[in-house]
This record gives sequence, C-alpha cells and structure tokens, in this order.
Amino acid sequence: MGNYVRRGTGILGTNAECPICKRKFNLWTTFNNFNSHIDACLQKGPPPKKSFDDSSINNSDLYDPNILSLKQKCEDLKVPWTDNHVYIIIERENLVYESLNQINQLGEYEIRSEFQIFFSGEIAQDAGGLMKEWLNLLMAELLSESWGMFVLANTQEVAYTIPIKEVESLSMYYYLFGRAIGKALLENVPINCHLSKVIFKHILQLRVELEDLRYIDEELYKSLCYMLQNPINGVFFETFSVKKRHLGDEFIMALVQDGQNIEVNDANKEEYAIKRAELELHNGFYEAIENIKNGFYFVVPFNVISHLTPEELEQALCGIDIIDIVDWQLNTEYKSPFSENHKVIVWFWKILRRLSQSQLSNLLVFVTGTSRLPIGGFTSLKTLRGDSAKFTIESVKYVPGILPRAHTCFNRLDLPIYQSKKELKKALLFVIENHSIGFGLDN
Repeated sequence: MGNYVRRGTGILGTNAECPICKRKFNLWTTFNNFNSHIDACLQKGPPPKKSFDDSSINNSDLYDPNILSLKQKCEDLKVPWTDNHVYIIIERENLVYESLNQINQLGEYEIRSEFQIFFSGEIAQDAGGLMKEWLNLLMAELLSESWGMFVLANTQEVAYTIPIKEVESLSMYYYLFGRAIGKALLENVPINCHLSKVIFKHILQLRVELEDLRYIDEELYKSLCYMLQNPINGVFFETFSVKKRHLGDEFIMALVQDGQNIEVNDANKEEYAIKRAELELHNGFYEAIENIKNGFYFVVPFNVISHLTPEELEQALCGIDIIDIVDWQLNTEYKSPFSENHKVIVWFWKILRRLSQSQLSNLLVFVTGTSRLPIGGFTSLKTLRGDSAKFTIESVKYVPGILPRAHTCFNRLDLPIYQSKKELKKALLFVIENHSIGFGLDN
C-alpha cells in the first residue's frame, strides 16, 4: 500500500492532495507523512458522500492534535469581550504609522482583548469584519517592498525573508509585525503572510542549519553544496566577504575579520560555508528577528506554540489559500426565499465555477474580510467571538442597478433577486474588482 510517491524523510516540494479524502498538504510535508496518511485512508475506505443537507458534517477530523491544542490555548489567553474591548481608530492613508502608535503601546490585557477597529471618515461599525480587514491590510503594507522590511526569497515558492542589511529605525516596525501576526493567530484570522520556513523556525526557537538555506536562496544553497562536495581550487574565486544590495544601496559584508582579503579554497571552504550560512540564516538579521519574536511572544507566549512544527505554525497563521467551490457550496446557508434550487442561487454557483482563483479570493475578501480560509475550510468560518458563522446568502429586493452588499463580521452576502444570470454576473464582477475601496460593505 501507499506506493504513490517515493517514501523517505524528504519533503514533497510542492502542494499535494490526498486522492481519497482530498485533504491538502503543503510543500513541506514529508513523503513519509503523506504516504502514511494515504495508507490510513485506504484502510478506512472512501469517505461517505456528503449531501447539501448533511447536518452531520463537522470539522473535528480536519485538525491534528497540535492545532487543536493551539486553538484551545489561544482561547484561554483571550480576554472575554464582555470584560474588555479596545477601540482602535485608523486613517487608511496612514495605516502603518497609526497602527504602530496604538498597537505597540498596548499592555498584555489590552492586546488580548477584542479590538473594535474604526477607519476615520467611515461609518461602518466593527463586529469583527474590520479587524480582519485591518490585519490583512497591515500585513500587505509591512511586507511590501516600499518598507524594505522583507524581500522575496530566491525560491520557486513565494515566501518572504528578511534582508541582510537592517535599518535601525525599522526595529519598532518589526516589533509591530510580531504583535500583528500574534494577534492574528490569537483571533484565528487567516492572513496572507507566507514567511520563509527559516523565520518560522526562529519564532519556534528551532535550530537553523545549512539545509535551511534552500528556503531563502536555492541557488546559493546549491552552490555551497557543490563547493563542499567538489575541489574548488582554481575554479571558485570568492573571498570571505559578501556583496549585498538593499533599497538601492550596495555594500560588502566581511564574514571574518579582513574577509575581503582571504580567498576561499579547499582548505577553508567548510569554514566559509558555515560563516556564509550563519550570515544568511541568522546573524544578518538578528535584531529584526528578535524584535519580531518579542512582539509575537507579547501576544502569544512561546509556551503556547512550542509544540508546533514550522509547517503547523504557518498553517495556523495563514490558513488555506486554495478556494474549493464544492466546499464553499456545501457550507453555505440560505435565507428564504433563497434555497439551493432557487434560480438566482443556481446562477450564482455556475458563475463562481467559471471564476479564477484570484477572482474567488477577491470575492472571499468582499464577504469575509480576508482572502484566506481557516484550517478546515468554509465549515470553520466563525465570528471573532468564536460563534459559528457559515457563509450565508440572504435575498434583498431587486431594483435596477442595485449591487450585492456584504457583512464581513458575519460572512453574509445580501444578494438582490436579479432578473437574469447576465445581470448577476455583471454585479458580482463589479464588487470583485472594487472590493478594495470598501464598496458594498456593511461591517
């Protein structure tokens, strides 16, 4: 059994899906774990077919014990909303600066309390939707090139790492980043924050090794491996120094004292590889990673996450980025007169099946406030207070030109009873393309 991919402790290297239960595995899953899961599925037999009215469907088997333990620990940390809540007023034009000034000065009690987010000049009231929007907007800003805090890793998979040259004035922003991802984890808000495995290992206080270079720079990793395994005298012309570029500035960093004048050869190449790995994996961004860790631990203490693997921490923080229409449809509720057989609802799902993942992601932002799903998919959608809040479609009276409206706090879509599929499609595409300006949102 289980001869589907090769076995071993190596990683898949790409996202995969169980052919039996359709559970998704990320690229860091080992071959052994993937095949063991398939073997277990074969022994259990195929899962029962789910019907649209199957009320027995639940997500209890979608979490491993580590994730369940994490969720319970986070719930225990949270201050009940009946005891306290914190008002945060943000100007969209100054999102990072205002977040910095307000979030970094909160104490433990306040940071673990429910946030009520208000965007200046907007009338929407926050019952969770604006908080989700704010967290994801803040992540997008801090990860953008304009801030210079993160750069894309030189890997096939999209992942962010910390540039070698740090800007001292950014230390408080790295601390804010740590607090923000801690708050997202605490509140179970999936965020688009694909950090490199190296950063997750640092947060988990795990040892980083030469092998981990492949998660930051695949070409450098292969080059060092080749150098260690082959003679390099007369072939490899490098010194114990590294040329780097950041935000337009070019600079040289010595790996050892007077490194610019020490050539790498067969006698010292192992020392060079170690020093280069130390720079790329830790020493080059020590202050930044310490600020991220300290900000994170202030919200979610280390002992809450110490049992996790880097893969589990990423899944818990980032959720699911693949939107499954079948899962979405199975976990949708309708308010009368809508039902799964209503013509507008039939049109709705037919239209969604023709949309790209990018368009579906934008629609998900429009109706839930985030482009990603919690582990477990649509069945796991909840309010920030932990109440079940499945995606719901409610009808509203049709008048010419009316558009759908969303209530992101409750994952609800108010859908007019359109007269034609063409008109419904036009309206959906409009809100998909304009969701970023807050059009049609009632939070």
